[in-house]
Formats: sequence, structure tokens, C-alpha cells
Amino acid sequence: MTETEIPIEPPVMSEQQIADERRRGRFAGIAALATVALVAAGAYWFSKVDEHATGGKPVIVAQQAAGKEKQDSRESGKDAKQSKQEAEQQRQEDQEAEDDRDKVEALASIGTQSSKLIGSALLTALGIFLLMLPARHLAVAMESRRPQTTRLLRYAAVVGPVALCGAAVMYAFGVKHAASVFGGERFTSLAAAADRADELQRGVVFTMVIVLGAIGGISVVFWLIKGVLDANKIGLVHRWFAIMGAALPLLAFIFPVAPLIWLLALGGLFLGFWPGGLPPAWDAGRVAEFPRRLPVKREPDDDDIGGERNGEVDAVGPGIKTDIKRRKRKRRE
Repeated sequence: MTETEIPIEPPVMSEQQIADERRRGRFAGIAALATVALVAAGAYWFSKVDEHATGGKPVIVAQQAAGKEKQDSRESGKDAKQSKQEAEQQRQEDQEAEDDRDKVEALASIGTQSSKLIGSALLTALGIFLLMLPARHLAVAMESRRPQTTRLLRYAAVVGPVALCGAAVMYAFGVKHAASVFGGERFTSLAAAADRADELQRGVVFTMVIVLGAIGGISVVFWLIKGVLDANKIGLVHRWFAIMGAALPLLAFIFPVAPLIWLLALGGLFLGFWPGGLPPAWDAGRVAEFPRRLPVKREPDDDDIGGERNGEVDAVGPGIKTDIKRRKRKRRE
């Protein structure tokens, strides 16, 4: 074996196993594209929920009247030239009233728009549930080529989407129930209504939402960081794609559409649509690193071997130094 040859590992998968994996990959790719479509549709539908569409509920009418009284009080206070301390206190009270108003309106509006909330939550939950198929497919493909790959990736690929799906559904129905109870009650003040809104959105259901959301989020992040980076080492995904996947938890806060774009690319990979061809490990059925550029060996010149351009080699040693000097002098003459 020469220096430029790279040792090739024997295939771990047979041709039939590779063909079966390719067939399963098509379903995983379609599921990834469906996840993008369903999550995008759910987010669009949820954006149609107007948190200020109160539907004429008495609690909102009373709240608006209280707000008008506060505005009249501020105007009269200006006429009386309130001190800075009183003005600051008034500003804090107005801010608290504004926060309470937002809480009350947000929950009261759900009672008249529960269909939008439930529909968007179900679409989003279904999309998240389908994410399990591409996530598990990549984890199984890694295990098939490197059996020592941790099985935690396969479990995380299932637990993460299922937990997030359950959290989305439970939250939607929990808020709908809280809104229906809230809409049937009457309150003497805006602060009392805001306290009741907070109380209704606590309890066992919302605690379970937090727990499931934490479990699902940790599992998905683990699959993204550990799984996708290891998939690059095996030769299943390119380095830039793996780095982008590992950075998705941070990119989602800056660019919310980034996870959907990444999933589109993952679906294209599983379906076989990839610029420059699929990564080498898919067809090889084994761990196959991406080809690297080998250093180009240049031909040694005369200076490297200590000789002259005519092919003569300079002699070395103290006994012939005089002859070398005499020979060089004759050449210059």
C-alpha cells in the first residue's frame, strides 16, 4: 500500500440492506417536508388569534371603563401639577394596569377563538410528531454503519418529538378550559381579573406542559448536537450541515425560520436530492469519510539534493575543499 492510498473498511451493510434503507429514507424525507408544512401552517393559523378580540365580554368592558377613569385622573393630575414622585408612582400604576389588561384580554379572547387555537395546536403537534421519522432514520443509519453508536440517539429521536407533541396539545386544551371558566366569571376590578387569569393558568395540566416541554426540548437538542455532529464523522452529512444543525437551538431565537429551512434540506437529503451527490456513507454502507485533498508532491530540484544543474554532486569532506575551490575558479575564467 502506497502512501497516497487510504485504507478502505469493508462494508457493514449488504446491498439489500442499503436498498431497504433507501426506501425507508424516502418516507423519512416526505415526513420531514410534511413537518415543515404543518408547523408553518399551524404558526400561520395561530397568528390569526387576536389577543384583543374580547367579543364584548363584561370583564373587558369594566376594564376599559377603569382605564378611562385612570386617564381622566392623569389629566386632572397634570392640571394640579403633581410632583415628580407622584408622577412616577402614577406611571408605575399605569404600567401594572397595562400588564393586567394584557393578561385579561389574552385569556378572554381565547373563549371566542378557541377553534383557531385548537386547530393551530393540532397542526403543529402533528408536524412535530412526524419529526420522529427523519430523526429516527438518521439515528438508525448511524447505528447500521457504526454499531458502537449510542442508542440514546434513537431514544431521543422518539422521546423528543412525542413529548413536544404532547405538550402542545395539552397546552392548547388547558388554555381553552381556562378561558371558558374565565369567561363565565365576573370581577370587581381589573387586578382581581388578572390574578384569576394567572390562577387558572396554573395547576397540574400546565405543570405537565412544562415538564413535557423540558423533556422534549432536551431530547431534540441532544439529537441535534450529538447525533448530527456524529453523523458528519461517519460520512452521512456534510460538515456545514452538521454545524448548522447543532446551532439551531440558538439560531431559532435569531431567525425563527432556520429550523424549517434545515428540515427542508434534511428531507431533500433523504429523498436523494442533494447538490453534488449524496455523502459517501449512504451508498458505501459503512463509515466513509469525505475525500480530502492530498498534498501534491513536487519534484526535488538541484538545490534540495545539494547538486548542480548539470547533474554533478558536490563532494564533501575536508580533504577535497581545495579541489572544489580550484574547479569553481576555472569555470568562472
